[in-house]
Amino acid sequence: MKVKNFKNKKLLYIFFAAGVLTLILFSVFGIYSAKTFSDKSKIVIILNLNNKNYILNFFKPSAQKILNHKDEIVIKDPKLFDLKFRNRENLIMRVVGKPGEIITIRDTKVYVNDEYLEFSDPLYFCYRITFKESVDFGKILKPYDVKILEILSDAKSCNVWCNENVAEEISKIQGILNIRKVFLLANTNNRGTFPHSDFFSWNKDNFGPVLIPYKGMDVKLNYRNIALYKRIIDYYEDHELYYDYNKILIDGVQTDSYTFKKDYYFVLSDDRYSTHDSRVWGFLPEDFIIGKVLF
Repeated sequence: MKVKNFKNKKLLYIFFAAGVLTLILFSVFGIYSAKTFSDKSKIVIILNLNNKNYILNFFKPSAQKILNHKDEIVIKDPKLFDLKFRNRENLIMRVVGKPGEIITIRDTKVYVNDEYLEFSDPLYFCYRITFKESVDFGKILKPYDVKILEILSDAKSCNVWCNENVAEEISKIQGILNIRKVFLLANTNNRGTFPHSDFFSWNKDNFGPVLIPYKGMDVKLNYRNIALYKRIIDYYEDHELYYDYNKILIDGVQTDSYTFKKDYYFVLSDDRYSTHDSRVWGFLPEDFIIGKVLF
């Protein structure tokens, strides 16, 4: 009987240990379907990060400890205000700026604290292809992974969406005059670009410099810069915000400063031409990051 009881207890311990290990694995790692570009999605395995919107955070690392520049992450889409967290679409983005860093984009190139951030994965832009004579772009570009956006100049030029490697291949086509990246010039204000204010002459290709807020950071507020922080104050950090040219009220109290309660990130899609990212909806709170992509 003692031998039998010993074996039963041993089996019980084994099952218990296996259950705990399974629980840890399923809490730390996850499989997600997430959108990469505006019309593309893929299945990824991620390392889950500590996030108050989920349970079993004990074994999950924090974003601050695990995330590095250029890491791919899965986030919840922050665009809409009225969706529950779990109902938001999963997006794949790339970390380019962490809390307390200064982000600048110059002619599509990203700089962190004024240092150029080079990406090894191919990025997608709009390119203009030009030939001397009119051509059949549909036929010429059929072998290449491109999306034709617009045909111009009596079919002598064409705007396409493709990545940098494909653009390099296209540049070798016989008879081509040139292929060049199409981007907005500096100081060309685009109201579709964060912070959506006439006080900032930014666009998706020439952006910033801007300091990414971090927990405990104090900022002076005025009617010019409030557009940078209003989404954080009234949505992500749940305050009642009112402002005009003369005053700023937070929770009914007039103020000229604010202390951030959360850490924020600046993230970009590998599709730098058409996908919405931090250049459109601004700073991403840490608790909108689900995890780091592993595979």
